[in-house]
Amino acid sequence: RAQRVRSSTGNAMIRIAGQVLSRRYTKQGGRGRLNAQMIVDSPTMQAFTTLFANPNYARSAGYDPIKIDGVPETAMLKYDENRKQGDLILIMANRVVIKVTGRQIENGDVLSALVKSWDIARVRKTAGIK
Repeated sequence: RAQRVRSSTGNAMIRIAGQVLSRRYTKQGGRGRLNAQMIVDSPTMQAFTTLFANPNYARSAGYDPIKIDGVPETAMLKYDENRKQGDLILIMANRVVIKVTGRQIENGDVLSALVKSWDIARVRKTAGIK
């Protein structure tokens, strides 16, 4: 079940984090929870790009590169089977960061399946990414 999309529109927040959209998802009849964020044109983008530009840095932080059907970029996935939680981070053209965090989920595929279900071509077009 998807909750309403939230957006940061306050001037101070935009200067700090760019435009931030978020949405929470819960599994009906279950305990699984996903939190998705899309951050556009954030001054903090460099922190993400530095981490993921070098696969060794990403792996040392516990992330593995993965491909998602329909998404040209490589995403980074971290999943802890014992805790049943994970994070997926996708960076598009150094302008858009998509971060999905999951708790009480069966595996990391749940995170990539959510991103795959979105209209990534529309996100790219809206953000001016070719």
